[in-house]
Amino acid sequence: MTAQNPARVGRRSALRVMSLGGAAAFAGAACADAAPTGASSNTGLSTTVPVYVERDDPRYDELTTGVNQRWVARPEYIAVPRTIEQVVTAVQRAVDEHRTLTVRSGGHCLADHVFNDSVTAVIDMSAMTGITYDERHRAFGVEAGALLLNVYDELYKSWGVTIPGGFCYSVGIGGHVCGGGFGLLSRRDGLTVDHLWGVEIVVVGQDRVARSVLATRDPSDPNQDLWWGNTGGGGGNFGVITRYWFRSPGARGSAPRDQLVNPPEKVIVSAVPVPWKALTKEQFVRLLRNVGQWYEANSAPDSPYVALSGSVTLTHASSGTITLLTQIDAGAPDAANLLDRYLRSLLDGVADASIIPAPKTYPWLRATRLLSTGSVIGNNPAVRSDNHAAYHLRGHTDAQAEIIHAALTSDAVHNHHAMVVVNPVGGRVGAVGPAETAVAQRGAIMKVLYQSLWTEPADDAANIAWATRLFRAVYADTGNVPVPNDRTDGCYINYPDTGVADPDANLSGIPWHELYYKGNYARLQSVKSAWDPHDIFHHPQSIQLP
Repeated sequence: MTAQNPARVGRRSALRVMSLGGAAAFAGAACADAAPTGASSNTGLSTTVPVYVERDDPRYDELTTGVNQRWVARPEYIAVPRTIEQVVTAVQRAVDEHRTLTVRSGGHCLADHVFNDSVTAVIDMSAMTGITYDERHRAFGVEAGALLLNVYDELYKSWGVTIPGGFCYSVGIGGHVCGGGFGLLSRRDGLTVDHLWGVEIVVVGQDRVARSVLATRDPSDPNQDLWWGNTGGGGGNFGVITRYWFRSPGARGSAPRDQLVNPPEKVIVSAVPVPWKALTKEQFVRLLRNVGQWYEANSAPDSPYVALSGSVTLTHASSGTITLLTQIDAGAPDAANLLDRYLRSLLDGVADASIIPAPKTYPWLRATRLLSTGSVIGNNPAVRSDNHAAYHLRGHTDAQAEIIHAALTSDAVHNHHAMVVVNPVGGRVGAVGPAETAVAQRGAIMKVLYQSLWTEPADDAANIAWATRLFRAVYADTGNVPVPNDRTDGCYINYPDTGVADPDANLSGIPWHELYYKGNYARLQSVKSAWDPHDIFHHPQSIQLP
């Protein structure tokens, strides 16, 4: 499945504090029968044939774009399956008709990997949303069209468990997980793929016949390489994911509650607004220096701070404030004091600690809803965006911080939703080796998103230029991209950026796939060759056949 931008702490979201006593609003940072060749003649029921929505169908426009309204396609049809059998039928039709096929889960893909001019068929997985527990597998099955907030709600209410995924509520799990999956619990519990036991996926073999395969992490599974490829290889590479199976490594016993992550009973949430009018350039640089130094010192897998996560959201000065959003497990030892020391460390030399409002304690699921449903990018059907991202092994240099400050205070845009968002990684994410899953950047301490969100097509040029120039300027010393070195560690595949594959933009000499996959790319190509030998599943930045 094509990566759908998986949710993240501040990952397309910038918190603007309305009040911690109330809501926290985020700005920016996812069956009727028809004859296979019939036009909108969807009558009756079928277990093997999906709905086909064609160009004269009133549903067509709704199904040919995702969250980012910059990307629109005009395919011959969109298939909307409800069963694995229907997915097989839809894929086989596309193969037989030599269609250019892409797949949509929640629609949060930041780049044009799902919707572009070359696409002639789309499989929309949004009708497959089932969430179950299987006693034989001792695993939780989640169909690929389920949205993250619904997954959290059902897993927690029915079994008291969760997955450490993102928090933008409308991200579809199908693309989120296969790109790695990261969220507020990841420093404590690892990435989502660290709890992935199996993946059901419809593939097309050498015989050009579509079939469903179950691939698991079990060492004896002959399909284990296909499981591995979907633990960070990104979407749109190997087939159509229909269902994920989750069970944590080392899970014991037979009770469902013992098979997966138990989230905190309660969490403490803090949102600190730092007024732009009170910030000098020197104080801004000091803030970014503090952020980098703190995460460099507190990102070990055994750090007491693995219970803490959040984002530093640096919105354009026209927004009035930047925001430090933090969540910590209320049950962690000395949680309140850990939170207070963290905030004071970030604000040291920047602002008086008196600006820190009293944090609020919420039940975990309530906090998850509060933070996720305020996302402008998920709630605004007209949103357009430009996005660039980097992994960091160390914080920004002072020179980079000055570049960011200049962009956020410039007159090039007057957009409250033009921003730089710093998310902590580290913690238990780093407890897994870079080759154990396809996610190679296990040593990173931060992910940084350079993003602008807007709604009017007339504003495209200014906003795209602002975000693109900022990203290239920050990493100008390494050829305009965050090459793997002693400070940066490439890019996150769930924030796809086709610019890193443009030789006129990426001057580093490092190919785009090394930025995303580093040393894992050759193995991903091997998986591609074995499971998609005809390159049926491809997009502008997919894994290439060797």
